Amino acid sequence: SDLDAAPSAARSRFPGILDLNGELARADGARVYRYLPQVIARSARDYLREAVPRAQVTQARFRVRGDIYDLPFADARQGEFSVQAKVANATYAYVPRSVQGAGVKPWPAFTQLSADLVIDRQSLQIKGARGRVAGQPTLQLMRADARIADLAHAVVDVNGELRGTVPEVLDVIRSTPVSGFTSQVLDRAIGNGAAEVKLALSLPLDELDRTRVQGSVALSNAALQVTPDAPSLSRLRGSVNFSEGGFSLAGVQARMYGGDARIEGGSRSVPASSTDAPIWFRAQGVASAEGLRQANELGFVARLAQRMQGSTTYSASLGFRREVPEVSVTSNLQGLQVDLPAPLNKTADAALPLRYENALTRESLAPTARRIEQLSVELGRLAAFTYLRDLEGAEPRVTRGSIAIGLEGAETVPLAEQGVAANIRLGTVDADAWERALSGASGAPVTGEAADTNAALAYLPNSLARSEEHTSELQSRFG
Repeated sequence: SDLDAAPSAARSRFPGILDLNGELARADGARVYRYLPQVIARSARDYLREAVPRAQVTQARFRVRGDIYDLPFADARQGEFSVQAKVANATYAYVPRSVQGAGVKPWPAFTQLSADLVIDRQSLQIKGARGRVAGQPTLQLMRADARIADLAHAVVDVNGELRGTVPEVLDVIRSTPVSGFTSQVLDRAIGNGAAEVKLALSLPLDELDRTRVQGSVALSNAALQVTPDAPSLSRLRGSVNFSEGGFSLAGVQARMYGGDARIEGGSRSVPASSTDAPIWFRAQGVASAEGLRQANELGFVARLAQRMQGSTTYSASLGFRREVPEVSVTSNLQGLQVDLPAPLNKTADAALPLRYENALTRESLAPTARRIEQLSVELGRLAAFTYLRDLEGAEPRVTRGSIAIGLEGAETVPLAEQGVAANIRLGTVDADAWERALSGASGAPVTGEAADTNAALAYLPNSLARSEEHTSELQSRFG
């Protein structure tokens, strides 16, 4: 120390002026927090103690020069204070569990890290970190950087790039706060393929409710199904971008319903009084008969596709309310051959407007209400199928429904009080052909003892309005 107090900012011989260079060949990196001057904020030292519970320092250099009274020399003119170290086999919990509130999902720690540690005056940096993610031993941390610009007012900025498989990334999303940022839309998702994640966090340690997040999940030739009732996507490529305010899709293309599709969507803020879905997707593409047959989520339509050949263009939308996927599909069916009985048969060249939709009823939107959805299929002016389905059981259960075929003008079939009512207005009806078609669509024979027990038969009519011909024969078969 300097015996002359005059040069000292403290105007004192003590603690004095220090000029020190040093090197360490080996050290315990978990004790880095102890190397910080006591003038550094206690919250910053506590953060380092909890954020780095394990590390090996294989090489370190430190430099201190200046009046110790001024440590850590916020003004570069006052002096130097720096520590540079090589770190190996480290664990970095960038958001320690102790700083999070109760019930908040944890951020996963980085493990098996190798990195450069730099402390320069009042800043701390972890540079070029590579390693793994806790709980996901094959998910690679390709690179990560962390920085606290001012240890006196600790805000931790973390940037990382991860590479792994879709199941691993989905596990990380649903087990961390990212699940909330994506409105839990991926909490039940399944998939496979490769995925890359970019993540940027800004974490004010004293005000974590002001955390800022920017991230993206890039998919390449992946497969994904958001929920068991949502369309299956294959050959998926594009990005899901997210922040603390929500998420959106960017450049997403996939195979859906047996053809190529372009998809857009994300989350949006809606007033509490709004009936709009807060999660939405739109798709345009080509659907094939084979792809529709494999789309189990389309239920009745998927089974009708057993009698279709070819492919057609379509537009679709998908929304989520009360964890229920609501799907709407429209198409002119041109290019698709339909082999249903008259009048629903068509050649591939002919157009026949199709609209499929399932959505929660208005009464079901209340948080505690029983979830009832309305499913409807319209084929131009030729036919319309409408069902109310109770979603509270293991499988959707039809409670009421109506079938209208060949009606004229504004004539409709009201929903039956119980069961399914049908009105078929045709001059000539091929009852055998309709029996075969409806048996295929229901997934079970129309007649026989199974009609009382098979849930699929609930889609079939149990009452029939009088038509111009063959009424008694139809009623004997379906009524």
